[in-house]
Amino acid sequence: MKQPSDNKPTFSVAVFPYLKTSSPVLIGSYIFRSTDDQTVLPENQASAVAEVACTLFAKDDFRVESASYAIVPHVDQNRPGEELERLIELQAVVTYLYSQPHEVFDSLFLTPEDCMLHLFTPGEVSEFLVRPGHHTVDANPDGPKIAANDRHMLPGFNGLFNLRRAFWCAAGSRVYPTFPHVTLNISQDLASNLDVSHNDPRWDFSPARLLAQPTSAVAKRVFTALYWYNFANEQMAGPDRALLNLSTAFETLLQLSGDAKSERLVDAISLLLGRTNRVDSWARQFYQARSAVTHEGSARDLHFHHSELGVSLAS
Repeated sequence: MKQPSDNKPTFSVAVFPYLKTSSPVLIGSYIFRSTDDQTVLPENQASAVAEVACTLFAKDDFRVESASYAIVPHVDQNRPGEELERLIELQAVVTYLYSQPHEVFDSLFLTPEDCMLHLFTPGEVSEFLVRPGHHTVDANPDGPKIAANDRHMLPGFNGLFNLRRAFWCAAGSRVYPTFPHVTLNISQDLASNLDVSHNDPRWDFSPARLLAQPTSAVAKRVFTALYWYNFANEQMAGPDRALLNLSTAFETLLQLSGDAKSERLVDAISLLLGRTNRVDSWARQFYQARSAVTHEGSARDLHFHHSELGVSLAS
């Protein structure tokens, strides 16, 4: 991969490894393309995208056929700033929009783990970070490897795994999902699922609209609520922690504070959706369960019980 003469990176590559797109799609201020589509890029960016694509694996030796990427301004993993914040917000919105119920199965369409967003910044990396020697065995000792220089550095990428944790990779590296069986959904397509550039009234109140607007106090509150909502949907959250995360999302979004939170939640829901049957009972039971988890560490019952018929419904 060719680098600028001063070896300072000028761009980063943001990649949804397990989300594909059939055509370019504008999400916020970034255009995401398929990793198969590099024709519009200058040589150094196209080379970087091609190398990144070769690192993305679903399981064992099975590489992801195509992912979705955007070229973004350089993000320094050691000094993250406003650019990283914009990407975190973008990922939160995409994850939220894909959390709709599945058409067939009793589950989310896609989980937050399916919507991970990695950041790759071209640059030199230490061979000790990409080829750890302590207590490891090279499974492919005869495979081609780029030789490190006299400073034990080689061309590669400084990355942020899911925009959270630093990692490093080079030619021959593999980046795997956090779970052994990631969902590569057949019908998923960013271009058709998340294109909000058209004048479709269904998107008028979508959080995706906030990505293209100046930052405001309301937008920050919405994004913070989305983070906690997405945390509630993580596969490792568990029912108790998911409940706490969901309650935090409600309280952040609806500005519920102080006492009588269940009553405030009912009022907020009624204002948004109108007075619905059993919402009072649901809100009371929701906060009873939340209090049990907060103060006792767990709740014995996380189901909604109709107060009149005694019917137990999944919460």
